[in-house]
Amino acid sequence: MSVVAIALFMTWNARGPWDFVLGFRGRKLWGLALAGYAIAVSTVLFQTVTANRILSPAIMGFDWLYQLIQTTLVFVFGGFAYATLDPQLRFAGDVVVMVALSVLLFRWLFGRQSRGLHLLVLVGIVFGILFRSISNLMQRLIDPNEFAVLQDTFFASFNAIEPTLLAVSTAATALLSLACHLMLERTVWPATAGQWLAVAGLGLMPVGAAFYAWDHGVKHGNIQVLGASSYAAPLLSTLVLIAAGAATASLNILAACLLITAGAVLAAKSMLFGRAKIAKTKEAGA
Repeated sequence: MSVVAIALFMTWNARGPWDFVLGFRGRKLWGLALAGYAIAVSTVLFQTVTANRILSPAIMGFDWLYQLIQTTLVFVFGGFAYATLDPQLRFAGDVVVMVALSVLLFRWLFGRQSRGLHLLVLVGIVFGILFRSISNLMQRLIDPNEFAVLQDTFFASFNAIEPTLLAVSTAATALLSLACHLMLERTVWPATAGQWLAVAGLGLMPVGAAFYAWDHGVKHGNIQVLGASSYAAPLLSTLVLIAAGAATASLNILAACLLITAGAVLAAKSMLFGRAKIAKTKEAGA
């Protein structure tokens, strides 16, 4: 389903040059995937540290801390200076301030002998209310035009993602994930030559050659045919699993295959039915 959703997102209702559409939507998809991964990992880590499956990092008031930082910048330097500030510099400042305050807070919380879940929730609520109150006070004091500039930063926007920041964020997230894996999980290496070949095959084919072939097809091939044929990937993967005995054919799989086929037909409707219309038009003109 994830593959189908990604294919629909990349090709559905696309207008304009395909090199622009795929680049623009691909960057948004990259940002969405990175944000989803980071939120999921941070939530799991927080729940592991607190030994609670209900709480999330939002209880610590980090959202309000971010708003307080942005509000302080606009309040001190003004809306014009904030809008013209280098995005990379602003991003670095946000990361440094939020990470530093988070480390100090968690070090104080988890370094105490009387630490506990109730204290964690209480401190998070108190700091969240404090950050929100200070932000609301400064927002009432600034100019309405500057407040309009400030409001745009309070909500995530995937339509204007800075490519450099996206690459830096991806690299930082990957390094932190690796560090957490090494500290919290047990590394399992392939035990046999077949397993090593399987890992190498995954890296060379689905991750390596597949992306290279997709890039070549986007630049030199028929992008509409490429988008429609991408629906065959989950279908062929499922059939290979069934043929290899790793999956069992069932009505659910049949229904999923039919839905994938319907999505491919829907994506290729202009190719399948557009030619028929052109032929009828030519016949009528003749």
